[in-house]
Parts: sequence; C-alpha cells; structure tokens
Amino acid sequence: MEVDALSTMISTVHCLKATGMNSLTVSELKRRGMAAIEDGLRRGPLHIVKRNKPAAVVLTEAEYEKLAHGRVATLAA
Repeated sequence: MEVDALSTMISTVHCLKATGMNSLTVSELKRRGMAAIEDGLRRGPLHIVKRNKPAAVVLTEAEYEKLAHGRVATLAA
C-alpha cells in the first residue's frame, strides 16, 4: 500500500471514530468478509466507507424491520 493511501485511510478512520461512527472500509470488508460485518454490527449500525467517503449503512435484520414497519405505519396514516 502506498504511503499516501495509507495516511488517507488512517485519517478517514480517525475522523469517523471522532464522530462516533461505527465504520468499515471496503478493503477491510473484502479482506474479512462477513466476519467484519458481524463484528461491526455488534456495536450498532455499520457505515461502509469507499474511497474515503461514506457509501452505505448496514443494519441488523431487527433494526431494518423497525424502520420498515415505522415507514409502513406512517404511510398508512
């Protein structure tokens, strides 16, 4: 890994941790797979970072169901 890429990744992770976000880089996801997701989800919603920018959020099935049911109830009202 190049020094610039490594320093950028370190600064991104540092910024995300400073804001309290539970994050995982795409490269770590590729390297560790589902184990990385499972580890991250133990701490809450998991923000996936791609090219030093937030790209996606992974939720547990239970968290997703709460959001989905809340949305359906709002639409029905």
